[in-house]
Amino acid sequence: MKKVIAIILPLTLLCVVSCSKEKGCTDAAATNYMASAEEDDNSCLYDSTGTDSLNVEIDSVNTSTDSLETDIDSLNTNTDDFDTEIDSVNTGTDSLDTDIDSLNTNTDDFDTEIDSVNTGMDSLNNDVDSLNTD
Repeated sequence: MKKVIAIILPLTLLCVVSCSKEKGCTDAAATNYMASAEEDDNSCLYDSTGTDSLNVEIDSVNTSTDSLETDIDSLNTNTDDFDTEIDSVNTGTDSLDTDIDSLNTNTDDFDTEIDSVNTGMDSLNNDVDSLNTD
């Protein structure tokens, strides 16, 4: 029986050791990649220089965004100037409307004067007719 235990024990140990999977980093992009690892143990490490170029890209996008915000602010300022110009035109139009109203009033006064002259002429004609008949 000792012979059987002597044979079975080493075979069991050999089977346990050979059946277990080697653990390590299985990501080929990691700096500590283990080609012999059969099971990932979450120990992978990565080079941080790749993130520097990503940060540069993010900074570039932020700069572009700032530039866009500056352009929008400039457009808003130009719109304000345009609004001021429109207000100025509207004020000029109001002044023109006032001038037209004043001209219409003067024209009405002129028409009244003409009517008055015509009435006077009719009266004068009646007086002349009256003198001619006498």
